[in-house]
Amino acid sequence: QTATLATLTTPSFASTIGVGGATASASGAGVSFPATQSASSDVNTLDDYEEGTWTPSLDGSTSGTVTAYSSRSGTYTKIGRFVQCTCAIDVSNSAGPTGSYLLLKGLPFSIANTAAGSSISYWDTFGVSAASVGLSAYNSTSFAIKYVTAGATTTSTYAVASAPAAGPDFQATFTYETST
Repeated sequence: QTATLATLTTPSFASTIGVGGATASASGAGVSFPATQSASSDVNTLDDYEEGTWTPSLDGSTSGTVTAYSSRSGTYTKIGRFVQCTCAIDVSNSAGPTGSYLLLKGLPFSIANTAAGSSISYWDTFGVSAASVGLSAYNSTSFAIKYVTAGATTTSTYAVASAPAAGPDFQATFTYETST
């Protein structure tokens, strides 16, 4: 007796599908995730995707905040536990922040790994001549801004809270891990 086996084909969808209780989108094509994460106990399951905006701020590590911005904006994409952020800040008045560190705050999710760090893509008129500028996790809600002085090879310095005067521009793209 000879048996005939059905040929399996790769599944395809003409529209969207919803996972984790999410309603499939009415337009376009793709996968819809629920508004709140539907956590899986299987570490190999992608159970969260989100895009959104956030409002970055520059604060002092002791007290105070930059008091006025010409503009500030941020976007993020969260895939699983990793958050990819972009932000742009233009300070118009910086009377107020104090402390040993200038902090980037307002992150869309808390930082899980306080050993995290990243680079800053653009930095202007913060009163230092920097060869490179980066971010170092300060605590679970903020990054401290660090820089390597032009001409230095390895020594990095934290930007002090009083550093941003009127007019500096700051743009960054960075990734960090969150616990949610």
